[in-house]
Amino acid sequence: MPERMNTFAKLTAATLVMAGILICVGWQFRIGFLKGEMLGTFISPNAALLFVLFGLSCLLQLRAKGAFLLNAGRLVGLVVVVFAGALIVEDLFHLNLGIDARFFQHRMSDWTAKSPPGRPHFPTLVAFFIAGIGAVTIRIRRAGSLSDWCATLIGVISYLSLIGYLYGLNVLYGGETLHTAFLMALVATTLYAGRSELGIAQIISSTEAGGVVFRRVVAAIVLLMPLFGFISIHAQQTSVIGFEMGTVLLVVVTVFVFTAISAHTATVLNVLDAQRKRAEEQLVRSEKLAAAGRLSATIAHEVNNPLASVMNLLYLAQTANSSQKTMGYIRSADTELKRASSIIKRTLGFYKDEANPEDLSLSELVKEVLDLNESLLKSQIQVNAHFYSPGAVYARAGEIRQIIGNLLGNAIDAVQGYEEPEITITVQEMSDGVVELSVGDNGSGVPRENLEQIFAPFFTTKKDVGTGLGLYVSRQLAEKNGGALRVESSTIKRFAGTRFMLTLPLAAPVTLGQKQGATES
Repeated sequence: MPERMNTFAKLTAATLVMAGILICVGWQFRIGFLKGEMLGTFISPNAALLFVLFGLSCLLQLRAKGAFLLNAGRLVGLVVVVFAGALIVEDLFHLNLGIDARFFQHRMSDWTAKSPPGRPHFPTLVAFFIAGIGAVTIRIRRAGSLSDWCATLIGVISYLSLIGYLYGLNVLYGGETLHTAFLMALVATTLYAGRSELGIAQIISSTEAGGVVFRRVVAAIVLLMPLFGFISIHAQQTSVIGFEMGTVLLVVVTVFVFTAISAHTATVLNVLDAQRKRAEEQLVRSEKLAAAGRLSATIAHEVNNPLASVMNLLYLAQTANSSQKTMGYIRSADTELKRASSIIKRTLGFYKDEANPEDLSLSELVKEVLDLNESLLKSQIQVNAHFYSPGAVYARAGEIRQIIGNLLGNAIDAVQGYEEPEITITVQEMSDGVVELSVGDNGSGVPRENLEQIFAPFFTTKKDVGTGLGLYVSRQLAEKNGGALRVESSTIKRFAGTRFMLTLPLAAPVTLGQKQGATES
């Protein structure tokens, strides 16, 4: 979308350049249509020149690949500021600096306006002065929203001119021509679109709900309201209807139109919201499939070890030369099978999506996940687990296991290949009525620029593995269970590492006590 808006800004800037050139051609060859005389007035040569300079300034900056064109564009924008400013000084202090009629001096005999020859109307000069400032700052990020403000002020001047012209109120447009007002609206549009990745252009061009509402409501207010007012006033002036009836009809039509627009907008927003929810559900399902795949690999690894031992023990039992040795081998095989059975039982409910939350011990859930990864952790990684409380929470067991599995899996990946890999896990009750699970590692840490996106969908720093959905889904599941998931990280060598904090609401003491009593009985 920013690229599309940038292209649109180039198009409007080029249109302004072309319009200015055509106006100059009209003056040179005395072509009334090109001068804008079809509405009983005309656009001055100086206004045409300023339109050309403004459009050229924006085009140079929007097309710039290096500093030369960028600075050249800003310089042209500065010329607009100085030229318009000089004409404003002339107008305010009734001076004649000899610059009004310099451009197209040989055609000033055609000047028929009341203002001095060559001088645009005052509102036009003010708009050009502001436009020049906007052109100078259009590609300067540190200028903040100055360009947006300039565009807004020009838009206001242009809109007042159009309204004043429509209702015949000279005080609103100060003699500015209708075609000049339209071109000024194009100037404001160029400034807005030129800052496509910043400011109000993001809202205008956004496909999100805010952008949809803004475009529909503002278009109705800006275009329909003046039109209704004009129709009402015209009907009253021609004695078609009286003042009271005209006012009543204006109010009724306005209410009906805006109600219809609001209803249609609400329908569109509902559709967008439903699409967003479906997309989120699909992301969660995708991550659950990926998590199930990781779990399957872990189970296969864990179960394979005792099964391999059973096969070896049965072979030894078959080749043993005494019944005592055979029984010993069979007993060992039985122990290994029980171990495999225990692993499978612990993993049966890992990613089952329980419909209702229940009282859970966060510490026990962490232990289950650690047990599942026991062989990998013991052989390669030092794990420091601290359980300062049972961590009684009210949540969905399968979803919390999935979060813990994701956090532990990320920690394992973060310390792979380090000389002294270490993971620290802590469960403790906090003073604000929540239980916090902390999973930290001593890996290289996450750079600041990545830390800001770490919970975004499809963002991953793992080139060969990972869907980029684990942390995004984990945060969604944490919030679904009334909790939160945060991260802190450091890349400083002595303090490098990352720590994720999962907080969940503490289970109600009465409910927990009743549950414990029932268990003990």
